[in-house]
Amino acid sequence: MSGSAGTGSYSVIIRAVDQASAQINAINRRLAAINAPVIRLQRSLKTLAERSGLDDLVKGFSALGHNALGALSAIGRIVGPLGAITGAASIVGIYRLAESWSVM
Repeated sequence: MSGSAGTGSYSVIIRAVDQASAQINAINRRLAAINAPVIRLQRSLKTLAERSGLDDLVKGFSALGHNALGALSAIGRIVGPLGAITGAASIVGIYRLAESWSVM
């Protein structure tokens, strides 16, 4: 400690040593070492997908699926009117069949 007349300067140092931090840091290092190959594999697969065009292929299939759903929806809207036309044609057909039998 040092000081001058009327003013003083003090310094306080507190040190703490805990055993848990060292263990936690060791566990974290082991977990990072275990995860490192998986992270490298993910990066490699992402690079492969980007360079090989797989990303574009996936986007293309997604667009194809979206368009196919749109087409199916349009066909679904046509089914009702076609059913009515088919039903009317069947009724006309049955009427003409009955008419031809009655002539015999």
